[in-house]
Amino acid sequence: MKQSVPFLLLVITIFLFTSPLLAQPLLLKGKVANLTSKDPVQGATIAIKNFKTATSTNSAGEFAINGKPGDVIVISYVGFESKSVKATGEHMEIPLTPSSSVLNAKGMVDKALVNVRQLPTIII
Repeated sequence: MKQSVPFLLLVITIFLFTSPLLAQPLLLKGKVANLTSKDPVQGATIAIKNFKTATSTNSAGEFAINGKPGDVIVISYVGFESKSVKATGEHMEIPLTPSSSVLNAKGMVDKALVNVRQLPTIII
């Protein structure tokens, strides 16, 4: 019994010092691209859900952010639908879908130009 007490204290001490090391965040890396054109999305916001950590993609659509595998990453950019993905420990390829509301707005502008052209001209 006397020999097991120091061994038990050693095991508890090792556990207490190593458990915080296991929870250390990793550098999660990936690339964001347009789903239809496969072009990189520059300036997309990358955030870890429920944390204040965020970054943006570079000109090649690449990002790196501190997090843990299993964290939910939220990707957003103007003109694209926001997307949430579960982080893996590997390099992630994330396609963003262009927003249909932006496509419809272009159609509305085109229609408005046609209507303006149909107005009678007034010469004074």
